[in-house]
Amino acid sequence: MVDYLMPAELFPVIVVGIALLLWAAIRRRACIRWLTWSIILMVITLVGGMLIARWSGLAADEIEPIGFWWSVVMGAIILYIFTVICIGFAGCHLIKILFTQSPE
Repeated sequence: MVDYLMPAELFPVIVVGIALLLWAAIRRRACIRWLTWSIILMVITLVGGMLIARWSGLAADEIEPIGFWWSVVMGAIILYIFTVICIGFAGCHLIKILFTQSPE
């Protein structure tokens, strides 16, 4: 059994990490666009998936977790997880920039 909602449940921890990454990116003036677009997409997919689950009745067990709406919500969760992974890659890239280039 795998809890595929774990990244969504760890959203507060992810937000702290993103804030630190964004702070470092702004100080170094690197990867700002990449991080900004990833953060925007991450929030849209998480909030959008939750709203769709609420409006469709999936969140309240009004409908069975099968069919079109379930696929849309799972797609939003998968896209959310993908954007969290992209933010992790942006952090790795930022670390590489910070430790390989001398400050200007």
